[in-house]
Amino acid sequence: MKTIEKIKGIIESCKLYLFDVKNDIKYSTLSRDVIEDQEMLLSSLVVAAHTIEKGLTMPHKRYPFGEAKAMVILQGLKSYVDCGYDLSESRFFDIVGIMKEYRKVNVERG
Repeated sequence: MKTIEKIKGIIESCKLYLFDVKNDIKYSTLSRDVIEDQEMLLSSLVVAAHTIEKGLTMPHKRYPFGEAKAMVILQGLKSYVDCGYDLSESRFFDIVGIMKEYRKVNVERG
């Protein structure tokens, strides 16, 4: 019986994983050419910036870490500004702060 329960657990985990992957592809806006609204863009930027923020906390970094992701974030920030979205949004400030810290760390490293 334990084997059957383990198999059921594995199948359920796989279903959840595929559900997450499908939604990630469906709702990710940074990979699209057209950003539908401010909230979608900002939410995608928050998720992307979190990966840079996580990299900043790592004790042993491989420089320049997160370079491709940083370029995507910078393009997203440019789109945000170009669309005339609310620049006083706190999440926008947070993302800009993360990117400033990312730049500082990489400049210090040379």
